[in-house]
Amino acid sequence: DCPVNGNEASTGGGERRGSYCTMNPLNAPGCTLTNGNLNISCGSSRNGRGTVWPSSGKWYFEFDITTYGNPYVGIGSHGANGHYVSKNSIAINNTGTIYVSTDGSQTYPGKSIRLNAIGSYMCAFDLDNGKIWWGKDGTWYRRTDVDANMTTSLSEVEAGNGAVDFSDHPNFGEEWTVQFGTSSNTSAYAFNAGQRAFKYPSSIPSGFSPIATSFLPEPSEIAKHPHKGVDVALFNANNGVSQFIPLSFSPDLVWTKSRDHGYEPQIF
Repeated sequence: DCPVNGNEASTGGGERRGSYCTMNPLNAPGCTLTNGNLNISCGSSRNGRGTVWPSSGKWYFEFDITTYGNPYVGIGSHGANGHYVSKNSIAINNTGTIYVSTDGSQTYPGKSIRLNAIGSYMCAFDLDNGKIWWGKDGTWYRRTDVDANMTTSLSEVEAGNGAVDFSDHPNFGEEWTVQFGTSSNTSAYAFNAGQRAFKYPSSIPSGFSPIATSFLPEPSEIAKHPHKGVDVALFNANNGVSQFIPLSFSPDLVWTKSRDHGYEPQIF
């Protein structure tokens, strides 16, 4: 269902076939998903995460807050997610406070935009350099130490400036995905990873892509041809005498099991 990676340069959303990120019903406890898992409604102290988890690259998504509670929006990595932010995550809330959760311990490295109203927002995150930005209505906002809602320009985002830096997070270099939650009262969102046209295509930073499998790096040869890494062969044992076993490669590990007797398997 996906085109060959890299066969199109489109990033405007709704222009390229592929498996796009949606919200994951198996990774959203206490949340209700509708509209093809693109709409998510989170109950008090709950969050949900997405279906596509890149570990590298630069990514962009948009979301509408459709019901305003006490929203938390950003990205999450591996770890429990039975709270308004998952155990390892970066998010902002209605006051613009930045939450960085590391194994469940939180720090607050400044402020960005306040998610304090129903409306349309966007987010860009750079997994190669550990940076993330949020914006609203096509305008980007920078991280500050003093107050929220300080705007910045597209060129500054493209230069890597004004971001929340998470390159020192223990999960930097691992897989991350989108995350929507709420601390109290219900918050609801409409998520767009690029399966529909983006509202603010002129605000997408250069080099940032919709969140879809067709924008992921080209798989390795082993991933595309698993028989080159794992193979199965039948052979007739000969009381320990060495013999040729027909495999498609030279293995580093061999596991054998007799089909006719109850012998223990052997590993070489």
